[in-house]
Amino acid sequence: VIQITTKRGKMGDPTIRLRVNSGMHTPKAFPKYLGSAEYMTLYNEARLNDGLDPSYSIEDIYRHASGDNPYRYPDLDMYSSDYLRKAYNRSEAIAEISGGNQRVKYYTTTGYYRENSLLNVGNSKDNYTSRMFVRGNLDVNVTDFLKVQADANVTFYDSYTARGDWWSNAATLRPNRVAPLVPLTYLEENDTPSWNSISTSNYLIDGQYFLGGTQLNPTNPIADAYAAGDDKFVSRQFQFNTRFDLNLRSLLEGLHMRAKYGIDYASTYNQGYSNEYAIFAPVWTNYAGSDMIASVTQYGTDRKSGSETIENSAYRYTYNMAAQFDYTRTFNSDHNVFAMVLANAWQRQQSGQYHRLTNVNLGLQASYNFRQKYYVDFSSALPYSAKLPEGNRLGFSPTITLGWRPVKEDFFG
Repeated sequence: VIQITTKRGKMGDPTIRLRVNSGMHTPKAFPKYLGSAEYMTLYNEARLNDGLDPSYSIEDIYRHASGDNPYRYPDLDMYSSDYLRKAYNRSEAIAEISGGNQRVKYYTTTGYYRENSLLNVGNSKDNYTSRMFVRGNLDVNVTDFLKVQADANVTFYDSYTARGDWWSNAATLRPNRVAPLVPLTYLEENDTPSWNSISTSNYLIDGQYFLGGTQLNPTNPIADAYAAGDDKFVSRQFQFNTRFDLNLRSLLEGLHMRAKYGIDYASTYNQGYSNEYAIFAPVWTNYAGSDMIASVTQYGTDRKSGSETIENSAYRYTYNMAAQFDYTRTFNSDHNVFAMVLANAWQRQQSGQYHRLTNVNLGLQASYNFRQKYYVDFSSALPYSAKLPEGNRLGFSPTITLGWRPVKEDFFG
């Protein structure tokens, strides 16, 4: 059996512990997908097997394989070093403070970690995940008959990403379809219509590239990383528990009262900027002996509202209360009596749900044993749940147990 307990304060001088970890994460391997030439060749074979004409000429396949002009004959590899880092960092720091005396004991821990990502293109360079938490507890001996415990935890979690689904596109985008960034140097100086069209774009990357694409592919993950905006997932959580332990021996020897109350509140939402962007499909020519762009066709429009959006907002609020009376007593060293009465209530409210989920339970246990030899135990529960059918939400469940330990008998020895 593995038992996990929460760290708590101990008697002694204040103790401070600080731990810092930092490391680099690097992939051992990436998926190996077909390049443009291999894909086009196999695609032609598949069409021939179906009795259809090839889609790509031998010259086109050669041009894509040569790599002489990857902007006219693209061979897109989204796992290349053009877009990915060799490694990324994760760092973490945790501080613990504890101590106490006979009256009060305390423990608190604070931690923060931040992790970036492999992506190294556009806004995705700034992708990160971070988490900060503060957790603490307090044990107070208010009097010799009253003890109080309190626990609290606050967690802040953020995950920032450039918009777009990079890894899904990396597995599905055909390598020969699109050159995502095309140098402006391929435009002819006297091609005024193309220059006028491209100069209106909000997204001239580093002043040297325009966003390329086709009518079939008006967006792509590289262009998304530069122009589609960003998204930040935000999660906040607060938890609080308190417990009272009251010894009522002044009223009746062996009588205790315990009470607990706890809340758990969590909220999440997404915030960020969602933009639309235009791409430009070049028409190539080489009438002068080298590849040049004869004209461009614009697909889409740049739209940048400048207003941050908040969406997917959700929350969950849970609270629970419990109280119980325990009575434990031994009479004349032979007669052992135990009794317990307890009640608890639990309720949860979630966004998008009108009705709250509620459970209320009442329990009773009474047991007696003679010299740890003969036993009788009566237990019962009276649960209530809003999930049960109306008119049948309350039930009584009694049990009785009789026990005998033969090893305690004289004849057994």
